Amino acid sequence: QMIWALRREVAMIKVTGSSVTDGELELIGTAARFFLDRLMPAAQQKKLTLNIDVTNRPGRTPIAIKWLVGASGFFGWKPPRHFVMTVSIAAGVKDGLEVAANEIVHMAQTVSGRLKISLKNRKVNGKREDAYAASWVNGKFAFVDMTPRDDRFWETEAYQLKTQLVD
Repeated sequence: QMIWALRREVAMIKVTGSSVTDGELELIGTAARFFLDRLMPAAQQKKLTLNIDVTNRPGRTPIAIKWLVGASGFFGWKPPRHFVMTVSIAAGVKDGLEVAANEIVHMAQTVSGRLKISLKNRKVNGKREDAYAASWVNGKFAFVDMTPRDDRFWETEAYQLKTQLVD
């Protein structure tokens, strides 16, 4: 297993993977740095860590929503600072780059506070449960699983930006 890491005065990016080439790891890592540099000022990146696991096995859950959860604190909203994602290159390296770009857009959205994800309690059929709720550009929080995909504006933005970033 090879580990590719890059640390500058900005986010720490660590890329790991087994059953992929060193060149593929380096490409994903370099691309991740490029995407972050285009989406976030260095000052915002400084306190971030991003761990990327690259695999050649198919998989479509690149970043778990739990990594995007922020918290409401005494001084306002506190976005997450540590992110973990899995990038599959099973459908090709370009597809893997688009997946990484899409998820890094979501990172930028949460770090900037434009997208806020919170774990909220709700009652369903008389039972209490925790569920993820999202607020887009200071809008009201709405449960993600009850928000139609076409109304998740953060997804629309990420879909558009990932193509531009990879191209």
